[in-house]
Amino acid sequence: MSYPISSHAPYQGQDDPLITSQAHASSPTKATPTYLSTDTPSACHLPGSPRISLDCDTVEGHAESELVTPDLDQYQSLNLLWLVSTPSRRHVSSLTHQIVRGRQLVITEQARLHCVWINDRVFLKPIPRWLLSATFWRNYLEAPAAGNSTRRDRIVRAAKGFLATYALLVTHESDFELAREKRLVPNNLAWEDFCMFVAVFDDIADDNVSPRYSYGDLRLSRLNLLAPLALGKLNYQKVHGQYTSYFATIFAPLIFVIGFWSLLLNAMQTGLAALDMQITSRAEWELFQAVVLWFCVATIITFLAAGILLLAIFLGRLLNELRKYKAITPRTRILAGLGLCGYCLFMLRASDYAEKKFGLEAREDEKEELRGMLPRVSAVDRRKGG
Repeated sequence: MSYPISSHAPYQGQDDPLITSQAHASSPTKATPTYLSTDTPSACHLPGSPRISLDCDTVEGHAESELVTPDLDQYQSLNLLWLVSTPSRRHVSSLTHQIVRGRQLVITEQARLHCVWINDRVFLKPIPRWLLSATFWRNYLEAPAAGNSTRRDRIVRAAKGFLATYALLVTHESDFELAREKRLVPNNLAWEDFCMFVAVFDDIADDNVSPRYSYGDLRLSRLNLLAPLALGKLNYQKVHGQYTSYFATIFAPLIFVIGFWSLLLNAMQTGLAALDMQITSRAEWELFQAVVLWFCVATIITFLAAGILLLAIFLGRLLNELRKYKAITPRTRILAGLGLCGYCLFMLRASDYAEKKFGLEAREDEKEELRGMLPRVSAVDRRKGG
């Protein structure tokens, strides 16, 4: 970024809670860095974080814990986030649109849950007051790192990505009023100052933000599904406090599948019973048997068609999402293609083994009968005068 973010920070001059005070910085009783000095000794802490002193290492550790998302960056390092959300940094719904979509705004202080949603909830982390300070940006985030530059760069990229989400979460004044109501932004922050600040992050490139913030809103259900692969854990974030609520999410689809197959099996059983039924001389019973047989066949076909329709709807929605995944890296596409080819080869081998295991191999007479059904091609000599 060619221009300093500190020049656009809402808190400037005397309004900056981290304004430099040369008198306090020269005090022999305090070892507070000059760039984080405050007007009074009683305020030697980060704004909004009274337990965090202004020691450089303490501030850096606090900023890292508040902004950096190592777990989500691990997902992206394995090229898994494209399975969780549309690969676009701008895929973030505004606060008012989140409510339109039936989601409750839930406040969290964990950056790993910021802009993560599940069912009717979306988790949002408030903007720390110190992240709105021009002095903090100028003398810490934009200043050359004296120690571990990699750690400083990771914090800066996470800070830019985090604020870039607020450029999309708060796009109208109604969003801003809602943000103040939910304490997502300080109450003394003006709408105009906020707009000027977040405008810096409107067109920020993905290279300037941490890997997590190359994506917008993330689905917690898919993060939990991929957690064993990405993190080696059972879930990314536990959402069920009791076993009853956890198993309730499994019972609904399980009961649906059981009911679906029960209907199919009942229809087949009825058809087999109709075939074994002794036919009397009365024509009505012959007609009844024919109706039962055709009804069983129609039932089976109907439910198979319903299953195919549901599968088609699922695949249609999946393909519609995949059309948006133009930002998938070539490496990910190659890995996905190789995985699909490997799956197909495995199924080809497994099908032969299953036929032998369950005695489904074709007999020699069946093979001979099939060969007899194949069309035969005969050569015709088309000589002149023939």
